[in-house]
Amino acid sequence: MSTITQVFNWVEKRAACNIAEVFHQVCIEIGNDIITINGIKYKELYFKQESLSDGTIVIGQPSRNPRVVVSIGIVDQQIIVQDQATPDKWSVRVGLNIEGRCVLKAEDGSEMETWQFRKKALEGLFFDN
Repeated sequence: MSTITQVFNWVEKRAACNIAEVFHQVCIEIGNDIITINGIKYKELYFKQESLSDGTIVIGQPSRNPRVVVSIGIVDQQIIVQDQATPDKWSVRVGLNIEGRCVLKAEDGSEMETWQFRKKALEGLFFDN
């Protein structure tokens, strides 16, 4: 038996599920992640720097040598993640899934909630030192 409602305004929901709104939410959640990790690792402070001019957020740890940062930004309706510790970049798009929830969609088609996106983007920075 399907749990999806038969009456669902997908156009309205999809319009609300846009790259700017999701990116804004992710930035707020990353700020909360930094507060949490700084409380756990009180000797290793992390920072978040936002650039409103180009829509990029940079997360880093200034005391680490070499200095490591992760930058996250919007390019061509995608959220792009670049960890300066590796040459790899990865990206996600936003969209509604089959259940009608706004999710992040990876290039391989897999879906992520925002916490999964943040984990993938920041776990190496927060825990691999």
